[in-house]
Amino acid sequence: MTAEGTTTAATVKANGYGLGIDRIAGALAKAGARKFFVAAAEEGAALRAALGPDFWIGVFSGHMAGDAELIRGNNLVPMLNSAEQAKRHMEALPGHRFGVQLDSGMNRLGMEPAEWQGLRDSLLAAKPELLMSHLACADEPRATASRSIVRCPVAMAGQLRRSGRGVKTVSNSTAGAARGSHRGRVFPMSRNMPSGAAPGGA
Repeated sequence: MTAEGTTTAATVKANGYGLGIDRIAGALAKAGARKFFVAAAEEGAALRAALGPDFWIGVFSGHMAGDAELIRGNNLVPMLNSAEQAKRHMEALPGHRFGVQLDSGMNRLGMEPAEWQGLRDSLLAAKPELLMSHLACADEPRATASRSIVRCPVAMAGQLRRSGRGVKTVSNSTAGAARGSHRGRVFPMSRNMPSGAAPGGA
């Protein structure tokens, strides 16, 4: 599933897609997963309790108001989605790890290009661990939307790469499975877990 130099991160939001976060994350950890994503800090705290300290846990919703203690106490990595979140994180948890999520046109969370340009220098100086986005038409790599949507995140990722800091992903699970997909270093995967089934048939 994972190419050389790329890490597959398991997405276990919504209580492991309704199958039980303890059960699902435990099975994935036994299978070798070391990086996980959840939707919110509360889910991250539950996942940390289930897995223990030795796993990387990213939070898609970023640093929401009131989340500082959950993020710090559970060593979570929020994906900062806006200038407001960046300000909140740097003020509440200076020096704490974080990533940045970029808007790709999917109408999901993420910084707009103008926000990134305004915050780029200060965020790079703070050493983000991950730069991520999603692709709107990942299952149609030749689609105009796929080609145009990926340009901005890739350009921003290039700035991060040239700074010598962080890794990047511009892919979601569909892109990770697609032939000739836009490649990053971390793939947040969820689509290979069918509803009602657990990894390994557990």
